[in-house]
Amino acid sequence: MSGKAIDITGRRFGSLVAVKRLDRKNSNGGYLWLFLCDCGAELEKSTGCLVHKGKLTNKCEKCPRETLRQEDSGAKKRTYSIYTKMLGRAYHKYEEYQKLYGGVDVCQRWVGVNGFENFIEDMGECPSEKHSLNRVACSNIYSKETCEWATGKTQMFERRLLPSNKSGVTGVKWRQEKLVWEARITIDKPTIVYYGKSFKDAVAARLEAEVVNYGFCKTLGDWVINGLPEKAVENGLTVKDVVKWTKLILKRGGSKLPETQVKAFLDSLKGG
Repeated sequence: MSGKAIDITGRRFGSLVAVKRLDRKNSNGGYLWLFLCDCGAELEKSTGCLVHKGKLTNKCEKCPRETLRQEDSGAKKRTYSIYTKMLGRAYHKYEEYQKLYGGVDVCQRWVGVNGFENFIEDMGECPSEKHSLNRVACSNIYSKETCEWATGKTQMFERRLLPSNKSGVTGVKWRQEKLVWEARITIDKPTIVYYGKSFKDAVAARLEAEVVNYGFCKTLGDWVINGLPEKAVENGLTVKDVVKWTKLILKRGGSKLPETQVKAFLDSLKGG
């Protein structure tokens, strides 16, 4: 039997992930490992401490989860579950997570030993079972300025522009069989808001429908965060049109992003 130590780097044990093996040993002669908990705390444990009588013993003494188990607040437990899933989306190395959340980060205030407490202070507890954490305009960072509690309906509406989209604008599609542009939005069911020859009119109708039905313009958020899609520009979207529409949306209070961020976007368009 080989005495070679097993490398568990990167392996998950409950809420703990093995980071690296340390040079130190415990009293039984087993090497200590550095583990990182989902709460952000670092712990030193031996591999033997992870399993006792065939069961995982992966408690993190610093972890809010251990105290939450003793509390009556279902909302706080639900909030902590959402918080750990947020960390998982940002730091998970599995390929399927990277395709969906690659490039997404978490602000420093929300990580580490006090990360959860800071998160609660900034966001409050999850308001209901119908809500979860939403990144405004699919921002590339989780922070107080870019996150909100939102229902599944709002999150579905605000999801990223799909790679399969050929117009460059969510809800706008070229109907080859009819040779027309069509703009749709889903409220309770998909609703056609434009059907005609003009791509610009289709985009304008979609933007208007977003503000009227959801109170904000999701497409403007896409543009501010990610820039103007090449496909939309190829289909006839101009900087002049975008500047005009953006000013109208701001005037109507139809943006969830900070006004300074939207104005910086406008300045970049004018400068270009």
